[in-house]
Order: sequence, then C-alpha cells, then structure tokens
Amino acid sequence: MGAQMISINSAQNLYWLGRYIQRVETIAKECIKSFDYIIDKDFDDGKKLFEKLSADIEYKDEKEFLKEAVFGEHGSSIYASMFAMKENAVICRAQIYSSAFAYLNTAYIGVKELRGAPIEVFDLEKLLSNLYALNGML
Repeated sequence: MGAQMISINSAQNLYWLGRYIQRVETIAKECIKSFDYIIDKDFDDGKKLFEKLSADIEYKDEKEFLKEAVFGEHGSSIYASMFAMKENAVICRAQIYSSAFAYLNTAYIGVKELRGAPIEVFDLEKLLSNLYALNGML
C-alpha cells in the first residue's frame, strides 16, 4: 500500500490493533511458561501471572489453567484481547493488507474454535506462529 492519509480514528484503531496483538503475544508466551511452572515448580504460578494482569483465576490443574487463561471470564483472557484485536482490525480494514488480515482472522478463528475443547500448549504455539506472520506483514 502506498502512502495515504488516514483519519485520526483509523490511526487510533491501528494503534490499538498493535497493542492488542502485542498483548495476546505476551500473554500467550507467559502462559506457556506458567504451564511448565505449574507442572514442575509452583502450582500457583498461573495465579501470580494473572494477578499482575488484575485478574483472579482459579484452576485445579495445568489444563484448566490454559482454559482459564484463554477463555476465562475476565478482561485479561487471551480471547478477550483477541476479540478487541479483531474489532479494531475490522474498523481499520482499509489500512491493512489482505494477507495480514487473513492471518489475524486465522488466529482469531483458531482460538475461537477451541471453546469447549481441551486446550494444549501447542494451540498457543500455533496462535503465536500466526501472530508472528501477521507482525511481519504490518
């Protein structure tokens, strides 16, 4: 895309799109680390992680931690940030390459389809892979 003028609203949406992409990436990476810590070192590591994000979570095991991290009923869940990311992308769609939007949509749908299914660390790694591809296009 060549140089073009964009509105203040589009600029703000692009800014927040970038912030939400960064937030999802950071939370996913930290959840992968916490998953391992919950198993090997400190069962409460996931709770400590989400306390930093102003969210109280409860889980019985490492699998339930992943479910709570991705779909928990709190504003710090991966899905909540991905939903906001997608909404900002839709609003500023004209300023985003189609291929970048496709990676964003693939990442969003991939996580959305996990609702009700067991979540594995591999699912977060796949999400990160899509976000890395997306970042390379923005």
